[in-house]
Amino acid sequence: MVDAGRRELHEDVNEAGQAGSGEGGRRRTFVSEPMTPEPGSGSVDAMARGEPGLPRAFSWRGERFEIGRVIDRGKTHGEDRGDVYVRKHWYDIETTNGLRMRVYFDRNPGRSGSRESRWWVYWVEK
Repeated sequence: MVDAGRRELHEDVNEAGQAGSGEGGRRRTFVSEPMTPEPGSGSVDAMARGEPGLPRAFSWRGERFEIGRVIDRGKTHGEDRGDVYVRKHWYDIETTNGLRMRVYFDRNPGRSGSRESRWWVYWVEK
């Protein structure tokens, strides 16, 4: 796994909610919305290592998506009273229908005001 160090997920986003251009002229749109992992689809191997189990399938905005491949992955860290801890695990993915997304797992969901969701879609690239 690539450790992104202290690189944060935040990117410059314009007023239209677009975070810039991706590969091949695609437009990256900031969304920051919860997603719902399909039950039983999480990676057991990752969970055995103490990492979140990236789901093979999930729902977002009422539509089901399957992960075709993971393009990149990383972690962001936080500090509290001198201790460093993993705040988020993020994954740049491509779905089986060609949509690219950055999704992340929030290890401390209470901070963001929602204790309901730990998995989020950060941006979508079309």
